[in-house]
Amino acid sequence: MGVGMLGTNGRFFDDDDVLKLLHSRVKSAGGQSAFARQTGVDRAHLIKVLNGMKPPALSILDALNLRIVYAPRITVRDGRSRRPRARR
Repeated sequence: MGVGMLGTNGRFFDDDDVLKLLHSRVKSAGGQSAFARQTGVDRAHLIKVLNGMKPPALSILDALNLRIVYAPRITVRDGRSRRPRARR
């Protein structure tokens, strides 16, 4: 497989998007305790993530049906690199 054929198209989330999705799912579940109980996520870690104190563990990403992906940096004309923007 050539390098040009690697990767797939999809929807990308940044950290803020993941946090917004998590807040929404927690609310839909009936609160933090209910979400933790329903998904098997550690409630103490969940609270730290919701408060921005910790990044989400893989168990939280699994509960949101998300996975970690790698995206290339894009170099702009002045030579600095930046992260690609998420498509909407």
